[in-house]
Amino acid sequence: MVWTESLPSVTLIIPLWPRAEPILAERTSMQTIQSFRSLIEFAIEEEKRAQALYARMSRSAEDPFVKSILEGLHEQEREHEKKLLSLLSSIKT
Repeated sequence: MVWTESLPSVTLIIPLWPRAEPILAERTSMQTIQSFRSLIEFAIEEEKRAQALYARMSRSAEDPFVKSILEGLHEQEREHEKKLLSLLSSIKT
């Protein structure tokens, strides 16, 4: 069983079983590369939004344990952003 989402020039095929790696089936064209770039750029913006949310929540958290968890989530989002930026820089246009 798989979940499939089609974008104008990219089809994501994501198996729906545990520990399965998503498969990216893409058509080879400049449009595909630009669509993939757009997808990664969108994901980077979402990571930044999540970072801001966790930072804001951690500043207002009174419980030290909750504050620590939120700070950890903020750091995870920063790492996700770094990975996406690295991926973005590797895409040849």
